[in-house]
Amino acid sequence: MKIEEKLNADFTKAFKSGDRVLKAFLAVIKGDMQTVKKNLMVDVLPDEESIKILNKFAKGLKINIAIPGGETSENLYELEVVESYLPKKMSVEEVRFDIDKLMSSGITNIGDIMKSFKDKPVDRKIISDVFNELSK
Repeated sequence: MKIEEKLNADFTKAFKSGDRVLKAFLAVIKGDMQTVKKNLMVDVLPDEESIKILNKFAKGLKINIAIPGGETSENLYELEVVESYLPKKMSVEEVRFDIDKLMSSGITNIGDIMKSFKDKPVDRKIISDVFNELSK
């Protein structure tokens, strides 16, 4: 099931159950998705585009939570909702294992290592930190 389809199903469920907070938040995300769909001229938004939109929301929420007084239950709840649609990010241990495997096969250039993680759900900073640690 595509991310957009799952979000639409959850929106309908929130609407039917009377969960106004979730419905309103999902409506905002759906609005952004609708705009991107129109710009791309597609009927169903590719998951890559949905992930970009969700990452934008997550980043904004994390910034809001980081400022004094921003760690409200609403912001935390919205971040939890957004992250539930995003693919699970790789752990530091998984990244370390993959980089170690790449380095033992002869790939020692950070650019080539970054390219190997191109399609994986991982924080680029973690890759850089682990690479620096392993290349010492």
